[in-house]
Amino acid sequence: MVPNFVILSVFIAAFCVTFWRGMAATFTYVLLPSLLLIFSVPEIEIQRLPDITTLAAVGYGTVIAFLIKGGEPLNYRFHIIDAIVVALSVISAVSAAMAEDLWPGVSRFGQDFFGWLVPYFMARATFAQPYYRLRSAQVLTGLALLLVPFALWEMRMDPTFYARKIMKPFGLTTVAWDLVLRRFGLSRAQASFSHPIDLGIGGAILACMIVVLATTTGRWLKTWWVAAGTIAALVMAFCSLSFTSFVAVAGIIGIFIAAQITRYTSWLLLPMSVGVILAYVVFTAYLIRTPVVRPETEEVAYDSSYYMRHVIVQQTWPQARDAGFFGYGPTWEVESTGLLSVDNAYLLFIIRHGWLYFTCFLLLLTAVNIYGGMAIGQVHNRTARIPVAAGVAGLVGTMLGMYTVFFGFVYARLFVILLGLTVTMCQQVFERTTKEQAAEPSRASHPRSRSAPPRMRRRPYPAFARQG
Repeated sequence: MVPNFVILSVFIAAFCVTFWRGMAATFTYVLLPSLLLIFSVPEIEIQRLPDITTLAAVGYGTVIAFLIKGGEPLNYRFHIIDAIVVALSVISAVSAAMAEDLWPGVSRFGQDFFGWLVPYFMARATFAQPYYRLRSAQVLTGLALLLVPFALWEMRMDPTFYARKIMKPFGLTTVAWDLVLRRFGLSRAQASFSHPIDLGIGGAILACMIVVLATTTGRWLKTWWVAAGTIAALVMAFCSLSFTSFVAVAGIIGIFIAAQITRYTSWLLLPMSVGVILAYVVFTAYLIRTPVVRPETEEVAYDSSYYMRHVIVQQTWPQARDAGFFGYGPTWEVESTGLLSVDNAYLLFIIRHGWLYFTCFLLLLTAVNIYGGMAIGQVHNRTARIPVAAGVAGLVGTMLGMYTVFFGFVYARLFVILLGLTVTMCQQVFERTTKEQAAEPSRASHPRSRSAPPRMRRRPYPAFARQG
């Protein structure tokens, strides 16, 4: 009864807030806390409709209220990345329909609609409203500061404390609360997330989201609550003790610093990503051809990250190779490979949804690099590049780290939310720089000397207006 009451409460909150305040308010005050605090609540099953998870409850309430009140202004233009995001959901639905029947395909699209499309477009709508952009940054900071003590406590003192001591007594979690993973003599924290890796990558994305939302409303990285929230999110990522999250964080920091040094480094994003993709292809081919060398003891074998990834590639490649355009469907069972899990998002994309879905996801990576790189290149002011660089770095760094992790749980939703925020932000960058260039007199008709007064020189790209 308690899980049903929680989900019903989330639905009512989403409906009421959307009806009276709008989607951006629902995103800020309902979706973000529900996603980061109670994502694992058991769903309510509905025959022939998508099950109502916590996130789906937000979606149901938002969509119903949106339709009843006749819609609301969205304040953003459709973009090619929007089309790619929708295409991924359609391909997933077609995969399910071909593997099973028409209705499972419809049901699959419904699940993707509430878990993928609704958060994405709500994030797009929220970024277009500076007031809720700032409030979202503050809510995320508060959530990060709330969760980081749990992560630190679980890493050193009491593993899976959040799931085992807070959520489980009320039947509010479906995660493996009794499975304790260790590394470096410490427990790998997961806090309110679904797995230590989920916490690790989710913390990295959360830090990027705080930077994007806060610095586009006139705040600075040195503003106390922005710095506190960002550091707390990065500490959460560290507490996961996940090599995958370490790779993602390293990629995020590297891309962010490169974009900050000079705007021209943004043009290296696409070649760099292509190089990494080719390196992953070569590495995968190497793992396929090379015999697996098992460590001497059983304990070391299951603790060796490289060994497990080698096993995963070797045992899943035959099915991935023969998956075809649409794969084996979302109901494909991991047990068919003889493994307990497949920690490789790209192989899972191919097996479950086919090579077409995999290609479309790589197209998404390419589009983010091109569009994000162009946006960074448009911004002349180094400070004003911070939010654009953080958004693009968070997306690209996450996709680079996905080679050694599944794609799902909380971090996948945070990823698609960051994607929506970044796309709208880049659109605003192009709109503002275009207006500046149109308003600025040509140099030929109004030549400027080096001694021209400051007010007559070209102003740098302005930071987003301070709000709130």
